[in-house]
Amino acid sequence: MTETTSPRSQLIDDLFRAIDAKDVDGLLAQLAPDAIQRFGNQEPLRGHEQIRAGNEQFFDAIDALRHERHRALAMRRHDRRPT
Repeated sequence: MTETTSPRSQLIDDLFRAIDAKDVDGLLAQLAPDAIQRFGNQEPLRGHEQIRAGNEQFFDAIDALRHERHRALAMRRHDRRPT
């Protein structure tokens, strides 16, 4: 059996690979310029500049991290736009 990787699955793999390597440029390469990221209950980071600063600070505060994907579930997207 040949396993194929969907574009969405590849994006997730690339995103977590960059995060696990603490590679901010690799992380930003996966995100739209107007992306929004939120760490827990912190205020959202909006756009590449804020996301870069927030992730650099986060990566400097930790020794390492690792994500391991076991499976992915496809869900319908609800159009929830931030206000």
